[in-house]
Amino acid sequence: MGYTVEHLETSRAEGFQPLPVLRAVLGELLGFAEAPAALLDCGCGTGFFTRQYARLPGISATGLDMDETLLAAARDIAAAEGLDIPFVQGDITCLPFPDGSFDAAASDILLEIFPDKTVPIGELCRVCRPGGRVLCMEPNYRSAVYHDPRLTSEDNRLWIDWMQAGRAFGAGVELPEAMARCGLEEIRLVPWLWGGLREDPGTEDPAAYLAAREAELEQGIALGLLSEEEAETYRALFRRTAGARRTGPASVLRGINVYLVCGRKPAEKGDCNADRI
Repeated sequence: MGYTVEHLETSRAEGFQPLPVLRAVLGELLGFAEAPAALLDCGCGTGFFTRQYARLPGISATGLDMDETLLAAARDIAAAEGLDIPFVQGDITCLPFPDGSFDAAASDILLEIFPDKTVPIGELCRVCRPGGRVLCMEPNYRSAVYHDPRLTSEDNRLWIDWMQAGRAFGAGVELPEAMARCGLEEIRLVPWLWGGLREDPGTEDPAAYLAAREAELEQGIALGLLSEEEAETYRALFRRTAGARRTGPASVLRGINVYLVCGRKPAEKGDCNADRI
C-alpha cells in the first residue's frame, strides 16, 4: 500500500486556523477549482462542513445524515447564510444514490464508529464517478489540548476528557489503508490542526451555551459514547464553565489534530471495491 503524507502550504497557518484556511486545504485536496463539481457530504449533522464545501469555487454540495432533526437545523442555518444546499436523509452504508452520481464524496468525523471502514468508504466510492475524489476526515483524539485560565486545572483536565470521551483513537490512521483496500489511488494524508489559541469574549448567553452542550451530550449518549453517569459529570463541568465565562474575556487554547485523507477513484470502468478483503 502506498500513500503520501504531506503538509500543504495552505495548512501551515499558525495559531487559530480560520475557516478560509480550512476551505483552502479542502479545495487543494479536491482539485475542482475550474469546473462545476457535485460533492456529497456524509454525516453532515447541522451542515458545518457542508457549508465549507459549498463555499469552494466550482463545488455544488449536498449534505446527508441519518438524523432528521439535525438536517432540519442544517437547512435553517444554510438558508440564514444565503446558501442553497440540499440536505438528504440517508445511511452512509447504503447511500440513496445511483453509481457515479457525484464528482466527489466526503465523510466528516463519522467513520470512527465503523470497525470495518471499507464498508462506508466503499459506498462513498460507489457513488463517486470514475476519476472523482473521496475525502474523509477523522480527528486524532489523543492530541486534544484545552486550557481556559478561568477554570481550575481539574476542570481543564475534564475538558480534555470530554473531547476524548468514548472516541476511537485510531480512526484517522486507518483511513489510508482502508482507502487502498477499496481500490482508491493517489491517496494523500494531510494533518490539520483544528483550533488553537482564540479569544473568548464570554458574552454568549449562558442558556444558549448550555443548550448547545446538552445537545452534544444527548448525541454522545445516543451513539453509545457516554453513559448517563458520565454525561452528568460533564453537565456539571459545563455549568461551571458557563459561570466562569461570565467573569470576563480570556484567551482559550483548544485544539486537536485531524487527518484529512483523500483518494482518487480509478478512471477506468470497474468495481472500485474490487480489492476489499
